Amino acid sequence: MNQTKHHFKIKTLSSALILIGVISFPAFAQNTTDVGTVNISGEGDKLGTGLMIEEDGVKQKSTITKAAIERANPSQNVTEFLKLLPGINSNSYDGTGLWGGTLSYRGFAMNQLGFTVNGVPVNDAANYAAYPMEYADSNNLCEVYVTGSADNEAPHVAASGGNIGLVYCRPDDKRKGKIIQSFGSNNYYQTYARVDSGLFSENFPAKFFLSYSHTQADKPFGYGGAKADHIDAGFDWKISSSTKLETTISSHQMFVNSLFTPTLSQWLANPSIEYGNKIPTAIASGASSSDFGTASTAYYGYQNNPFRTLIASAKLESQINDRLTLSASPYFWYGYGAGPGASTLTLPASSSLSSTGITPGGNAYAVVNPYTGTVPSSATTIGGIVPNIQHTDRGGITLFSQYVLDDHKISGGYWLERAVKTQTQPFVPVDAQGNISDAWYRNSSGYALTTSGYPYEKRNYQTQTLSQSVFVSDTYAVNKNLDIIPGLKYLSVNRSFQNYGSAGTGIGLDYETNQLYNSFLPSLGARLKLDSQNQLFANITTGSKAPASNGPLIGWVFGSSCSTTSSASVDKTTGKVSGCIVPNTATDMEKSTTTEIGHRYFGENFNSTVTIFNVAYNNRIISAYNPATAITQETNIGNSSIWGLEAQAGTKPINGWSAYVSGSYINSKMNDNFNTTTTSNVATTLNTSGNQAPDTPTWMAGASLQYASGPVIANLSAKYTGTRYSTLMNDESLDPFTIVNFSAGYKFPTTSFFQNPTIRLNVANLFDKQYLMLGANYSGTDIKPTTNTAISNGGSPTYYVGAPRFMSISLSSEF
Repeated sequence: MNQTKHHFKIKTLSSALILIGVISFPAFAQNTTDVGTVNISGEGDKLGTGLMIEEDGVKQKSTITKAAIERANPSQNVTEFLKLLPGINSNSYDGTGLWGGTLSYRGFAMNQLGFTVNGVPVNDAANYAAYPMEYADSNNLCEVYVTGSADNEAPHVAASGGNIGLVYCRPDDKRKGKIIQSFGSNNYYQTYARVDSGLFSENFPAKFFLSYSHTQADKPFGYGGAKADHIDAGFDWKISSSTKLETTISSHQMFVNSLFTPTLSQWLANPSIEYGNKIPTAIASGASSSDFGTASTAYYGYQNNPFRTLIASAKLESQINDRLTLSASPYFWYGYGAGPGASTLTLPASSSLSSTGITPGGNAYAVVNPYTGTVPSSATTIGGIVPNIQHTDRGGITLFSQYVLDDHKISGGYWLERAVKTQTQPFVPVDAQGNISDAWYRNSSGYALTTSGYPYEKRNYQTQTLSQSVFVSDTYAVNKNLDIIPGLKYLSVNRSFQNYGSAGTGIGLDYETNQLYNSFLPSLGARLKLDSQNQLFANITTGSKAPASNGPLIGWVFGSSCSTTSSASVDKTTGKVSGCIVPNTATDMEKSTTTEIGHRYFGENFNSTVTIFNVAYNNRIISAYNPATAITQETNIGNSSIWGLEAQAGTKPINGWSAYVSGSYINSKMNDNFNTTTTSNVATTLNTSGNQAPDTPTWMAGASLQYASGPVIANLSAKYTGTRYSTLMNDESLDPFTIVNFSAGYKFPTTSFFQNPTIRLNVANLFDKQYLMLGANYSGTDIKPTTNTAISNGGSPTYYVGAPRFMSISLSSEF
């Protein structure tokens, strides 16, 4: 898929929309006691252009409603929806949202924020990364919210920085349908259809919805694109006057050609830099290719990211009596995907085995050349694809109860989850023309094999994580104006890690380990109503993040004494090699203590919120070079402190006009120096104490101005993002920038069949501003310590290129 920078192509409307009949069972987000009531009714649509609702919790919480979601391009994701809110540093990687985006809140990255969809945790089970492009069809979202600290009952093991929640619109009581057809720049188009059954009958008060969308687009620059298919369904049933069931299922499948991430110098030399379309010289008949190793990493067709997910959930809630309410919320999450990778592999001669091709049991075998089917008699270099394959199954349940006793509303419950994640990295050959036989890498029979029949692997390990928490809180109404909410949570994370010997550095032998992380997380909040228009709130909340399962537990094999050809060192029963395993068990849980004090104003024509916050951040986890194992592993680097101010205000419509403004000041400092090594494995210390934490703008501001009268609506918004550093040493930074977006819509008269037919125009990055962004899930893993190449992991940081101007038109109608 080739296109120019601003190619605009109008696709014809699809001649048919596929409606797939499925009975499904999902859950809604449970009401919380410490951030106020979750609102999915759209009551806030008339306030602040849909970017505010009237919050009433003891924490800072910002919420956008369906009115704001509908203004964006229909395929966009949460990184774009939240960008105007205070404290949010967020941008989508492209105008469609298909490639995801970057998001941090108060300097906390996406893998430090707990993400939920209808109450289901969706952060990666291993490294806690978040992938916003796969979670939901935005056309089905009614609300997205963010909180500055973790909720007491939230099902997270990595939420030291807060929560982000996505809430689906439930099935409608009335029978109806909706179709949206969108098209625009970069050969973009999306077809979306939804059907709501309405209530079946008075005797059977149940209802469901079913939706399907297909979306595709070319990359903003260069070659390649993305295709996505998404199915959502929901079923609600009021079983009795006191019992209800709400269920949801969401299926997503996507194939993406990855975006190129340049260094600053590369981007300055060519702002449109991307992967090329030159297919590397094929490797045929066992002959090595002189250009495969270099050309393969520059070819867009080898930078693929296929993935599919399935999220199913349910919530059964029953009011036992006037005082007691019980609920159970089970869920299941499935994921399969592969990251890009192409490389050369040197096969050792059969007479000279090395660690290459190690298989479970600690034994070395020769690798069969997949192009010839024989073991080479001399060292041979071949080329192919080495994808990072991940397969995850995770299931869990939350049991929740609430008991009302006079002035107390006592809530408590239990959360349990078991996640199993397998990560492999086989060698996949290409054909004579350099094509991949199966871009999803599902055909294991095509992998390069050892003479023992095992696939050659650069990594091969499995992590089983058992997570559980017990939580309790009490909303104590001291009087009609003052509520106090103490809470306590105990969190336990037990990991069983099994490494199977592979050719990767530090993982060449079988070993296994168990790691247990736990913590008590107390909280205390208060809300004081000064009068009908003014409210004060305050809270102290502790949060935590367990080390990533594929961080400190990987790479325990080291040393020349680990040669697998030395049978004397191998235990024939266990396959383990004595003296070769060096555990990395020192990494502790990341902890945060957040203090917030704020004021809310509920006026006749506008509302506002001002919040002062402080975060004490202990045992910060980043990836650092370990000279003992010669690889990068997770480690604690000390403490950080974050404090600042957030403010937002929104008007109610006045003569058709409404507005929203937000601003934030964030002072995020590292309190300790960074202990690392040079590239020669010499211990050294970087003077990072007092430096600004990377990718944390000190100043940000957002604004939205809207006019809506009769059939016409128009909105102009802008977001300013200040200077951000991209290294721990603060020796490289990104310039500030402002992005302006415009949208407009017109609603045509309703006919006998078409209800509320509407046309919408969206222009993202109206003035075509050029800018760079750091990756979304950094938390140290994507951050360079310094640009000094003599320091381990030092050198030039890489960035995502900001999306250029993007235009789209959407036609929609209900029926």
